[in-house]
This record gives sequence, structure tokens and C-alpha cells, in this order.
Amino acid sequence: MLYNVFFSASRRKKDIFLPRANGRQQSPQQGAGVAREEMKKVTTYLYGILALSLVLSLVMTALGIVNSQTAEAAVAVYTPSATLSAEATAMAQPAAAKSDSAVQTPVNTDGIADRPAPEENAEAETSAVSETPEPTAASAASKKPRATATPAYSETPKVTDAPAVSETPEPRPEPSSEPAPAPTEGAQAEAAAERGDNPTVYVPLDEILLNGVYTIDNARFGIDSTGGNARATTDGINAALRWAKEQGFSTVKFEKGTYMIQCKWRNRYIAPTDGILVPSGLTLDLNGSTFMMEPNSYPEYCIFGIVNAKDVTIKNGRLIGDLDNHVYAKSSASPTHEFGFGIVISASTNVTIRNLTITKMTGDGIIVEGSYTALADGGKVSAKVRLLDNDISNCRRQGISIIGARDSEIAGNRIYNISGTDPQYGIDIEKELDYIVDKLKIHDNVIYNCSGGAISCHSGNDYEVYNNICSGNILAVFSSNIRIYGNTIKNSFIHAMGGASNITVENNILEGSSWLKNDSTN
Repeated sequence: MLYNVFFSASRRKKDIFLPRANGRQQSPQQGAGVAREEMKKVTTYLYGILALSLVLSLVMTALGIVNSQTAEAAVAVYTPSATLSAEATAMAQPAAAKSDSAVQTPVNTDGIADRPAPEENAEAETSAVSETPEPTAASAASKKPRATATPAYSETPKVTDAPAVSETPEPRPEPSSEPAPAPTEGAQAEAAAERGDNPTVYVPLDEILLNGVYTIDNARFGIDSTGGNARATTDGINAALRWAKEQGFSTVKFEKGTYMIQCKWRNRYIAPTDGILVPSGLTLDLNGSTFMMEPNSYPEYCIFGIVNAKDVTIKNGRLIGDLDNHVYAKSSASPTHEFGFGIVISASTNVTIRNLTITKMTGDGIIVEGSYTALADGGKVSAKVRLLDNDISNCRRQGISIIGARDSEIAGNRIYNISGTDPQYGIDIEKELDYIVDKLKIHDNVIYNCSGGAISCHSGNDYEVYNNICSGNILAVFSSNIRIYGNTIKNSFIHAMGGASNITVENNILEGSSWLKNDSTN
């Protein structure tokens, strides 16, 4: 622009020396005066143009400096830390990402930038000049010395720990202390679908919800798993079982430990009111834990009571009575103290007791019976009870008593060392009150060292006793329609006594001094 102004003024100067007035050429004097006036005007015009150009140059220069500083400050302020991804860094430094002249500057361990070799630096600068004739803020900044610890708002802000930007930046994962993000709704729905849940309803993948299993939170219910606080532990377990049933769980699992149980049940012929009372519809996985009866002087107690319930299983644990520490106080109701039970099953249906060790009860390891209000409700008895693969020993009265049951099974149990108060059998089938005992299968049990004998078919109808190994007698007393076969009898006998009817004894193995006797009516 200044070039054009200068030459336009020069052309005008030529015209000054040939001034004309009214179409006539003026005299040299007149022309000189007019020329001076014209030169003043031109000079003033030129000065104005120069001043304006200077102002414009200063303004543009100032704007360039401000823009450069602003861009560099923005880069410094928004340069991500080492924990951010390279993608975010590239977004914060678009000019550097797009420039081919950007030179990657590695950072050494002491915070000083390692400059590239002179040849590489010169080549990079030459490339930058040839490809980018007008320097941008980013390229200008790249030619300045890099500060190693410059604050974010200095004149030349450069952060040395910012990740270098390649020509084609790609996102790279960086270590981060931030917590992992929560699953999205889509992921939650997929997880729910894999579980068979409604994919539109998210169910948290909590361990206690999987497969309907609830592991009891002992702290929540005040339960002591170290063998103390019997009262609080008993109440807490009962509360946990009720809560689990209300929440719709089908299996309750115990934390492994030792649980002391208190029972104040004082009347043998009413339903248990204490101990652990199991609601319908629950499987109790004892998880190898031990449940001990608190030493007491009660003629009757139970550790677990299953009363007027259905669909109950108890498995995988150890029950210990107070035989060694029981106080046999005088009692008119039960002078023998023979009603201390590990498990009571009363008027209940579809019950399984499996893989338990039961020992040192003052009465029976397990008793199966009818309703405690037998006369009022028609003599309701337990049905479909399965006692499988248990180890029962050192109880005073019986290993297992069946006094009110039908369609039930006793199989795979090991019963031994029963002694203390009559009848002292491994398995005693003997109905009481208005109860019924029929359609039982008793098989594949190992029974020995029981003071009364191995198996007593005292009363009842229509059941089978087979494939048992017994060191002790098998009796049929007031029962009928009983088959006894395939059993191994060691140094004992099988006796169908008078009062029994329709008793079949066949294909049994008699070892040692064993013998058979039939006094029945058939």
C-alpha cells in the first residue's frame, strides 16, 4: 500500500512543475508557489498515511501477540495431566496436532526436556518454514526454548509432563486413580438377561442374591459365631430365617463358626417354642458349622425344630448336645431327662436331613412325629421325610425315633454308641398317641454298639428293612406287613415276636453267632 502511495505522489510531483490556470501555462514564480502549496498537501497526506499505517501495524502486532499468548495460555491451562487420554490432549491442542512441524520432545526423569539433535532440529525447522510461509502461534511457540517448570500463566507456558502429540494422535489408555465406571443400563440389562431375569429390570449382581442364596449377616442380627451369647445368637438366627423367608430366599447359608443355642422348651407335648425354629420353604446350609446346646437342666430341648412346615432341608453341619454338662434335676414331668433332641420334625412334609453329625443329646439325635394337637387335628403326621447320610452317636435314648410318619426313608446313616436310657436303639419305629407309621424304607445303614439293639419295628405297617449292616438285633414286635431282607447281622439276631403279623424274613446274611426266630402269627 505504501508503495502505491509513493508512486502516485511522484506522478503528482511531475504535474506540479507544469501547472496550468484557466487552460494557460503559468509563470515560473507562480508555478513555484503553487508547487509549494501542493507539496505541503502531499506531505501532509503522506504523513497521515504513514501515521495510519503505523497505527494499523501496531494494532495488528498487538493483536498477534495477544492471540499468541492466549493460544499458548489455553494450551497450558488445558493441557491434560498424565492420567488423561491422548485423545483429550489432541482436542486441547488442535494446532499442534495438525502441524507437520510439531517436534516430539521426550521428557527425562529430572523434568528437563531432551532436545533433539541439531540435524533433526534444523530439518524440522526447514520443513516448517517451507510448508508454512506465515508462522502461526503454534509454530512460533515451537521455536521458543521450552521451560521446564513454568507456571500455567507465564509468558511462554509449556508443561513438560504433557504427553507429546504425534502427527496422527491415537487414544491410548493411561493409568488412572479414578474408580471404574458403573455398568451402563445396557450392560446391566445384558447381565440380567444372562441370569434369566427380565432384561428390562436391573437386579444387582450381589452374591447374596445369586440362585436364591442368602448368607446370614451375623453382625446385622446380633449372632455370635464364636460359641458365646447363646440367647442373642438363638434369637438372631430365628430373626434371620424369618427375614430370609419374607424376602423370598430359598437357601440360607451360615458363616462357618460355632453357634451356642439356648432352648427353654419345657413341655414335651406342645410344639417347641425355643431353639432354632425353621420356617417352610427353606434349605439351611450349615456350611460345616457347629451348633451346640447350651448346658441346662431342662428335661426336654431341641436345637432345630421343624413344626407344621413343608419343603425344609438341613444339611452339612454338626450338632452337639449338652450330655457331658447336663444337670439332671428332678422333674415330675420327665424324671429321665430323655427328651433332649438334636432335631424335632413334627407334622411336617417334604423334609430332608442330610450329611449332619449329631452327637451327645440327652434324648434322640432325630425324632419324627405327628402334630402336638393330635386329637384336635385328626392325628396329622409327618410325611415324605428323608434322613440321609448322617452320623449319629453317643445319644442317651435313640439314634432316630419314628413315632408318626408315612412315605419316608432312612438310608445311608451311621448310628452307634447309643446308651443311657431305654429303649437305646439305633432306629426305633414306635407310634404314639393317634399317630400313624406306614410305608417306610430303612436301608443301607450301618448300626452298631447300641445297648438296646439296631432296629426296632415296634409298631406300624407296610415298610421294608433291607441292606443294612447291623451289630445288634432287628425286632418285629407289634407291626404288620413288614419285609426284612438282604441285611447282614453280626453276632446278633432277627426276631419276629408274638403280636407281629405278616412278617417276611429272607435272604439275610448271618455272621458269627447270629440266629433267626419267628414267633409271629404268620
